[in-house]
Amino acid sequence: MTPRAASLIAALVAGAVILQTALLAPLGPYVPHLVMVAVVAVALAVGPQAGVIAGLMGGLLIDLAPPGDHLVGRWAVALIVVGYLCGRVRYKPGRRVGTAALVAAASFVGYSVFALTGLVGGERSAPLSAMVAAIAISVVLNAVIGGVFVPSLTRLIGRWHPAEALVR
Repeated sequence: MTPRAASLIAALVAGAVILQTALLAPLGPYVPHLVMVAVVAVALAVGPQAGVIAGLMGGLLIDLAPPGDHLVGRWAVALIVVGYLCGRVRYKPGRRVGTAALVAAASFVGYSVFALTGLVGGERSAPLSAMVAAIAISVVLNAVIGGVFVPSLTRLIGRWHPAEALVR
């Protein structure tokens, strides 16, 4: 990975973390997870290795950002899994419905891993019905945001990372 591409990916993930924590977190539990969408875009554009690195970076930043109401590392694990799985997908930009479905599937996996790590870690959780509702609404919001932004982000990353980019 070239330093130029690494800096773009780092800026994209860090920007998503800032927007997520500063603008969307105060709105409540039913908001899109911008960091997850950014990790999906990086993984689709470059591959599983970059997806895992972006997932680790974004996940740890989200875990450490206030308000830290969960064990550190839960989002990191969830986003690493999302980054790896999305990096293994053969992706062709241009189909917004397909992109939205892919982001929805990745979001469902990410939220499920996050919830399972909370159960394993012994964290108290909300009732199952509340968790299912929050996950469903967040998956739909991520799909809408991802369907709009992921194709553009993958092309941008592909232009900055021409040697290894999977999407051009």
